[in-house]
Amino acid sequence: MSYARTRRFQAQSLQEGHRKPILIDTDILSDVDDIGSLAIANVLHNRGLVDLRGVVVNTNSEYGALAASAANTYYGNGDIPIAALRPLTQETFVDTWNFLYTARSWLELILSKVKELVVMGGKYPEGWEFNLGGGDVASALQVVNEWPRDIPVTYSGFELSKDIFSGTRLMEDAPSDSPILAAYEWYVGRCKTARESWDPVTTLYGILGLHGVPEGDPGPLFDYANDVGYNRMLETGSNEWVHDSAVRNQHWLKLADGITNETVAAWLDRLLAHDPVGERCPNHCLHTQKDTKY
Repeated sequence: MSYARTRRFQAQSLQEGHRKPILIDTDILSDVDDIGSLAIANVLHNRGLVDLRGVVVNTNSEYGALAASAANTYYGNGDIPIAALRPLTQETFVDTWNFLYTARSWLELILSKVKELVVMGGKYPEGWEFNLGGGDVASALQVVNEWPRDIPVTYSGFELSKDIFSGTRLMEDAPSDSPILAAYEWYVGRCKTARESWDPVTTLYGILGLHGVPEGDPGPLFDYANDVGYNRMLETGSNEWVHDSAVRNQHWLKLADGITNETVAAWLDRLLAHDPVGERCPNHCLHTQKDTKY
C-alpha cells in the first residue's frame, strides 16, 4: 500500500476548514489490512482531519473495487472515486474524476501534484519485503531509486507493524453489520479478528504525520528513525538504507519514545470499530479543490 498526501496535520486546520487531500493506492486482494487502512482513512475523513479524494486498486481481483466501495459506502462516502482494472479486459478505468493526466511522464506528474509519498514497503535498515520485492519489481525499482529529491517520501517498513495486532476489539465493539468486522472475521477465521497492522499504521501516520492523535493523548505515535540518507532498492527486490548527508527528503518510521505496540493497536482498534451511523461528511469535506498537491 502507498499513498500520496499533502501537509502534516496542524491544529488550526479543523478550525479553518482545511483538510489534507490524499489518494490511497491499495493492493486489496490478499490481506485484510487493506480494508483496515480504508476504515482508518474514512473515519478520519469524516472527522475532518483528511480529505480522501480517491482510492486506486492496483490488483486485478474482480472484487477489489467492490470491496473498496463497500468500505467507503459504509462510512457514508460512497461518492469517493475508485480507480481499478476491469477484471475481464484489464483496462484501467475511473468512475469519476476531476482531472486526468495522460501526456505527462510519471516524474512530471509527481512534481506537479504530490506533496509527499507514504509507502508501506521494505525492511529497514535493510531486507526483503513482499510489497517492494514480491510483485512488479521493475516499477518498484523505478519509483524507489528515481524518486525526486525535493519531494518527501516516508517508508513504513515490515518491522514497524509486524507486532502491532489490531482488530482485536471488532467482535466486541463494532456494529454487527460492519463490513470491517466481516472482512476481519473471514480473513483471520476461527472466531478471531486480530491481524498485523501494516497498512493501518501506514495510513495513520500518513494522516497524522509526527503529530499526536486529535485528542492529544498519548501524544505523537511515530518518529523518524533516520535524519539523512535514502532508500535504495536492488534488482533482487531487497532494499537497503544508504547513509548520505546530502539527502534529507527520505525517512523510515519507528515508534516514538514511550509508545508501545499496544498503544498504537488500541488507537487503531478504536477507529476500526467506529460506528458511522448518523455521521456524515460536513459540507467543507466535499471535493471542491481541483488543483491540489497530494
